[in-house]
This record gives sequence, structure tokens and C-alpha cells, in this order.
Amino acid sequence: MMECHNQSVQADSLGALAVPYQYRFCPRCRREWAAKHQSCPECVHWLGDKPLLRVEWQLAPVNVCSSARATYELIGASVLILRLVCEHPPDDKQIAQIAEIIRDITNVANGATYEVARCGWIVWTRGGLPHAFRLGGEIERRLTSSLSRLESILLHSVKIRWAVWIDQYIVPFDVQNRPAIGDLALGAIFNFEPDNLVLSSEAVYRSNRRWAHFVAAPRRLLDGEQLWGYRMIGHKRPSALDHAEATSVSRFIGRGRQLAKLENSWKRSGPRVKLAITAAAGVGKTRLIKEWLRRHPDIRAVAAS
Repeated sequence: MMECHNQSVQADSLGALAVPYQYRFCPRCRREWAAKHQSCPECVHWLGDKPLLRVEWQLAPVNVCSSARATYELIGASVLILRLVCEHPPDDKQIAQIAEIIRDITNVANGATYEVARCGWIVWTRGGLPHAFRLGGEIERRLTSSLSRLESILLHSVKIRWAVWIDQYIVPFDVQNRPAIGDLALGAIFNFEPDNLVLSSEAVYRSNRRWAHFVAAPRRLLDGEQLWGYRMIGHKRPSALDHAEATSVSRFIGRGRQLAKLENSWKRSGPRVKLAITAAAGVGKTRLIKEWLRRHPDIRAVAAS
């Protein structure tokens, strides 16, 4: 692996690296599975003692240079891996056309592209985890809309495998304010299989779960192990938390009886008390608690829902 800091993808800097890939194939479900599965996870069909082996072609920058490190900073980033499943690598003309499409995919507004030789691309930002998550979503949108163009360039004779991993990293920067990540760190960053998914780390999930729904999904590492990531499945409508915090927009009215119960429970219980507020969804439980705590700024509270 090598370091790099180019800001755009050039046709003469893109290559296809041969990567051995082990997998298992179920003839009943006609699906591929990770090499560690000896039985099909869906139909429990026996997949054999030994996994199958094929050579895939990983698209990645080549002939890029390294630079000296000066400072370290925390960034949010989307890591992109692209791999072709075919017998022979693409020719020079196809590589040039693919490079142009990849440049369009990674040229995201408010994000900088960091090329990693023999691995892939990192699109990063200093704008925090919500911004990094938005970058990842935009990369996914551009990538999925470009798959048909890539397939037409490759004469529809290949399968394209891809993945985007969204996370935060502390990385070194050079004197020209460009990333200068070492080989060991890059090996850890790109240590996952392209399973046609966009997954984010727990830190990114926690930063964005107020606005989007997520499901946990396995992230396959190159050594066959698994970690858990989070896949966004849809945007939320304004939540109860959004309404509860909009005190400058909506004024709290009524609920005197419920506030009095909270007050009496607090006075009778002493310095510590556990309270559970139960009611139908959307009737104002969170707003009630927020209003009572607002009237008691000296009280420290832990709320769970």
C-alpha cells in the first residue's frame, strides 16, 4: 500500500489490481456467501468442505506519492472500494472511461478526495459526523446511478462489487494541509469486503439517528471476521424530541395535574428517584419531562426511552 494526496482521479493514475477472493456458492438459492459458511444461511444446503477461489480486479489509484506529516486532525470520511468480477482486467481505453466516472462519483461538494494506491478512495471532511454521513449518502447515490454506465463500458460482461464505509479517524496532515496517512493505518481503514452496502460506524450512527432510521448489518473484514455497522433505511419525520426542543416555537400549555404529580413524587422520594412516564405515542411525554426539568435547573436527570 502507498500514501497519496491527489485531489482528483486521472485516467493514467487508475489501475486494476488482481485480488484473490474466497467464497461459497449455493446452487439452490443461486447466491454467494462468505467463505466461512459451510451451509447456506437461507436453505441450509451443504456448500462443501473447501471454499471456491476466484480472482477479482480492484480499481484503485496507482503511482501516487507520499508526504511528510506535520499535524494530526479528526476527520469524518467515506471510504470507497470498487472491484470487478471478470476473467481479464479492463483495457486502457476502458480504464480511462472508468476513471472519468469515478472522478464524478468522488467529486462531492464540501468534500475532499484522498487517493489511496492499490486500495481505493477516501472522501473526507472536517465538518463533523452529520456532514460525513451526508457525504456518504451522496457518494452512494452517484455510484448506484453510475453502475449502468460502468457496465456498458465493460460490455456487461462483469459484475461490479462496491462498498462505502463511513467513519471518523484521527489522521496526520502534511505541511500543505493534505492527509498523509501511513500504510498501517490504511490497511486498517480498507480492511473490509465490498458487499454492495453503505455502512457507518456506531459513532456516525449515534450522531445521525435523530434524523434517520438505521438497522445493524455485518461488515465483513478481509480475514473473514465480522464487525457490526449501521445501514440507513430511511429518513425520520420530525420526532417527539424535535417538538420537545422547539420551545421557542411552541409554548407549553396545560398539563398542570401531571406536573403536580411529578413535583409530589420528587418531594416525597428524597434526593434520588426513578420515574417512568407512560402514555400513547405522540401525546407529549418528552415535552412534559423537558418542561418539568426546565423549572428545576438544579436537578440532574437521566432519561431513557
